[in-house]
Amino acid sequence: MMSDREKTVLDCIDRPPLAGGIGESAMILAAAARRFDWEKAASYLKQIGSVTLIRRLGWLADHTAAEIPEAIRVRMHSMADRSGVSFLGPRKPVSDVIGYAKEWHLTVNVPMSAIAESIGRAKRHKIEKKGA
Repeated sequence: MMSDREKTVLDCIDRPPLAGGIGESAMILAAAARRFDWEKAASYLKQIGSVTLIRRLGWLADHTAAEIPEAIRVRMHSMADRSGVSFLGPRKPVSDVIGYAKEWHLTVNVPMSAIAESIGRAKRHKIEKKGA
């Protein structure tokens, strides 16, 4: 096997143009999040050592409503708590951008329209039984 779900998602978030853009990367995370091994992803993040990737994953997980286990969230914050500037999107000026996300220390330099379709897509929904 060349890759797995977690590594593929991280690669898409790390290099969005190769995945069809940041909007598509967000949708890929949202689809994968329901069966995502966060412990394995955290291990990959530590191996890769990219603060920007950690910040992007954290912000996109929150954006898509993916459920990061609290212990993993704490580790991700710890790994991302360094100085430096990180961007979700191009470093060049873009109009109507979302702005700075303080929790993840990430400049979300993309317009909401680019990622609007992925808002809350990873959220688990309860299915109500009839007659209950």
